[in-house]
Amino acid sequence: MQALKCKLSPDLGYLATSSADATVKLWNVGELLPDAAEDSPGSGSDSAPQKQPPPRVEQQPQASTVLKGHQRWVWDIAFSADSAYLVSASSDQTAKLWDLEKGEDIRDYKGHTKAVTAVSLDDVPDPSPPARD
Repeated sequence: MQALKCKLSPDLGYLATSSADATVKLWNVGELLPDAAEDSPGSGSDSAPQKQPPPRVEQQPQASTVLKGHQRWVWDIAFSADSAYLVSASSDQTAKLWDLEKGEDIRDYKGHTKAVTAVSLDDVPDPSPPARD
């Protein structure tokens, strides 16, 4: 697998990777990080805490979800502001909108004549209402 892009969800729950194998993989961040209790310095010591190396990962983490549906490389990904959706861009000339709870694509954006290599999702509502005349 050749990862092409890596994004962290706004709620910090998932790390998403897009890949040359035509998939998007979601990794549960909680499963990737070492237990915070192991990183806390020992109590009762007057000396400055020594920086400890991170614990060795004994097993390679596994993706919690693999989004399949593209036919070629997935170049870019973008999360929605609420981390419920993800948009992907692919060499198969499509972009897809994914429902992350269901783990499936819910909309295909077709009609491009070349690879789609970048996406952006700006779904944060404007805090100020439009001016009225």
